[in-house]
Amino acid sequence: MRKFLIAFTVALVVSLLPLTTTFGHVGHKEHSSKHKVDDNLAGQHEYKPTQKENREDFSQHKVDSHENFSNQIKGESIQMGNGELWSWLETDESGKPSAIGLSFTASALYDLPTEESPGGIPHADGQDPSFEYELRLPEEASTTAFKHIVVNWNPSGHHPDELFGVPHFDFHFYNITPEERYQISAQNPTVFDVPDKAYWASDYQPAVAPPELAAVGVTGSETDRMGLHWYDPTSSPYNGELPFTETFFYGSYDKKFTFWEPMVNKNYLDMQPNMTKNIKVPNAYAESGYYPTQYSITYDQNSGIYSVALKGLTYREATRVPEPSSTFGLLSLTVIIAGSMLQFGQKSRRVSS
Repeated sequence: MRKFLIAFTVALVVSLLPLTTTFGHVGHKEHSSKHKVDDNLAGQHEYKPTQKENREDFSQHKVDSHENFSNQIKGESIQMGNGELWSWLETDESGKPSAIGLSFTASALYDLPTEESPGGIPHADGQDPSFEYELRLPEEASTTAFKHIVVNWNPSGHHPDELFGVPHFDFHFYNITPEERYQISAQNPTVFDVPDKAYWASDYQPAVAPPELAAVGVTGSETDRMGLHWYDPTSSPYNGELPFTETFFYGSYDKKFTFWEPMVNKNYLDMQPNMTKNIKVPNAYAESGYYPTQYSITYDQNSGIYSVALKGLTYREATRVPEPSSTFGLLSLTVIIAGSMLQFGQKSRRVSS
């Protein structure tokens, strides 16, 4: 009997060994599965909102990009043409501004004012009205160098016709407040008090008027609410690249640079561009803040939205230099005008706002 019990016990243990091994494997699988789920969660530290949450965030003026992290904060929104135009600021993951810009729906390019429409602001020659759309920036943009944006629609272009006599937009990013901008007068002599040369961007110089306009009192590209425009003679369309598609200007008034401006042909926008270019930036800045290093003009096929942006915002400390006197400003401008007329000839001298 004792031998029988021992044999029975051994047989029972042997028969249970496969089950014990199986249970052990099951437990290991469950443990591995749990670790796999935890690992997935660990890779999701950066919260990614669903489409529904994205829509809700957009209605609250905040949108998280589905690509590289960026937070877009929407500013003022107004009507332009048959569509919507709005300003925005993008920040990086640390909250620092990375881009500033404006966007508009494709429908905003339809039913725009014509040359005969009321409310246009004439250029320096008294012709070719410009229609402006002013945008406030979100409060979070206060650390940037920019105070507001103005889109100027030019239905008939402006002088000189061989360069800019086509319908186009001026996208002005202003370093001054709207109140300061309203004080800018093309008739005020301070429009020709240029900033210290330390603040000039490489190759840029004031845009001067052709002789036929100078003969009737137009001495440069000065325009009410804008000031004096600055151009790069090595860039399009001054280098002979015609027809004009897009180019980049600076603006100044009373010894201070006042705006950064991508100028874009309406026909070029109709081609739904997607371009980014480096900006020739100054070596010194009169005021501290975040300044751009690039500009872009893009169209998103999925949303039907155009965007014009100043990108690569980088913090710059102000560099103080002695302010030029009014006499020095007028003298330096005279020298610049004379040099430009000798260098570029009559046609290439015809520059504009």
